[in-house]
Amino acid sequence: MTRILELLKKAGEASPNFRARLTYDHGPLPPIRAYLHNAGIDEAFDCPKRKTVEAKVEEHLIKTLIMNRGIINGADYLLAAIWGDKGAKMIDLFRYSGLGGWPGNPDFAGFVFRNGVYMPEKRELTCGDTLIVLGQEERYRRTTKDLKEYVEHSPSIDGLVSDTGQVICL
Repeated sequence: MTRILELLKKAGEASPNFRARLTYDHGPLPPIRAYLHNAGIDEAFDCPKRKTVEAKVEEHLIKTLIMNRGIINGADYLLAAIWGDKGAKMIDLFRYSGLGGWPGNPDFAGFVFRNGVYMPEKRELTCGDTLIVLGQEERYRRTTKDLKEYVEHSPSIDGLVSDTGQVICL
């Protein structure tokens, strides 16, 4: 079982605006790495304390994935951006599948969830900050020897730095 929470902060004005990264590989779900965006997240998860927000985010993410198993069937791994929109809990989910051999060239599908409900009509899948992260995740993945190594070791993301060097193995 892998559960790692890394607190992050922006290195500069042009940096992506993420506050944490959660890596989760446990049970019947495919491995997932989720980035917690600062946009609206405190309001959506109704909690002023950062540590509690991250715990609520993890709980919401796992519950949403379990309730929407059909969408993640066949996934080799998942990436996500989690944020808030006028009090709503938002998940931009990206399913990678069809790897074949490692590192392969995976198929990619994107989904948006609002308060745990899949929004198939939502055409705006994500934001520019997330696109930066997705590209760097894929570049890093191709340098790893297998899925296990990729999941257990997060990439360095340009513009994001560890917030006080804190990595918490949950």
